[in-house]
Amino acid sequence: MTLQANINFGIGVLDLAVVLHAEPGETVAVLGPNGAGKSTLLRCLAGLNRLDAGRIVLDDVVLDEPSKSVFVPPQR
Repeated sequence: MTLQANINFGIGVLDLAVVLHAEPGETVAVLGPNGAGKSTLLRCLAGLNRLDAGRIVLDDVVLDEPSKSVFVPPQR
């Protein structure tokens, strides 16, 4: 599976902006200090948080793209 994510999400004082691309077989590590947004990033990728802007694509299927009113619930 190929994952492409361009994420913009804000909550409280956190303003998260991430660009991520992972190819099949790649291992991606998310590192950073406390409060940097690691868990928030994972929540966005899992569909638990809706993006403010950007998009998440998995194997050419758009999972979240606010500008086009696309949001696939996490159970899907």
